[in-house]
Amino acid sequence: MTDYSQDIRKCLYAPEDGGIGDFCIIEAGDGWHLFYLYREFHRDGLDIHPAASRGIDRYIGHAVSPDLINWTTHRPILEILPDSKLENLMLWAPSVVKHEGIHNMFYTGVDVNRRQSICLARSRDLYRWDRPIDRPVFDSGDTSWAPWSFADSRECRDPWVMKHGDGYLMYYTAVSYTHLTLPTILLV
Repeated sequence: MTDYSQDIRKCLYAPEDGGIGDFCIIEAGDGWHLFYLYREFHRDGLDIHPAASRGIDRYIGHAVSPDLINWTTHRPILEILPDSKLENLMLWAPSVVKHEGIHNMFYTGVDVNRRQSICLARSRDLYRWDRPIDRPVFDSGDTSWAPWSFADSRECRDPWVMKHGDGYLMYYTAVSYTHLTLPTILLV
């Protein structure tokens, strides 16, 4: 008979002091790298902006496994930037693709007005990441199908990037006023 009372942390990966939201996993020379939305457990005295009502999504975590069973947790690779106009509230949905020896992470940055945009971080080794630009890779603010205002939320999130021929495709989630749509843009 199967024992369903086993601690899930013995079966699956979870950080010691939090949970996992959106994630991606890639294989590299030293094993499997899991990048995930790190959901901190609520702690008294933690300074959280009131607009972050969905949860505490301030970090993108990192764990590595040689076999997808045994995991080593590393320090978070990205955290919100309180002085940024793009990602000063929350971070969501990492997606990593390697191009010409550089790992490119596309992720959602959320500002205090809950405006969402697709941002970029880069790494050569998967442990140290930088943000090479201080503007979004893509922001649906200029599109007619996803109007945005401070009174109404606009969604431009959850990027997924993949190789396509000589270029790359980025799929992302966007919500217009009337329906859900899954647009695609071609990155060259």
